[in-house]
Amino acid sequence: NAKQWWRYAVRCIGRLNRHRSWIEFFIAFQKRKTYLELYKRDAHAEGAQWLTKLKAPEREELEKIEGDRSISIAGLMHWRTIADAQVEKEREKHKIAVLKQKLESGSLN
Repeated sequence: NAKQWWRYAVRCIGRLNRHRSWIEFFIAFQKRKTYLELYKRDAHAEGAQWLTKLKAPEREELEKIEGDRSISIAGLMHWRTIADAQVEKEREKHKIAVLKQKLESGSLN
């Protein structure tokens, strides 16, 4: 089909010029969102009580995203930095919530 071939050609040229379609942006956004949550749980579940350890299917999904050749190593490293920063913010919020709870119960020891 000639129409499909032209669409394919336009998409290829767009990729060469670093232009992405909205669908590609959306898929990348979904991968990023999934990766951040899975990586946080994988890397920080030991030291953060509010995070649960990964189950086997989730670990497979994390490895699948890490092996995805459409995501650069630099991109993955950036996502990891974001996830680490999110965990630090969550840790601060968790400490504040625990202190508030202790103050309200009167058991600040």
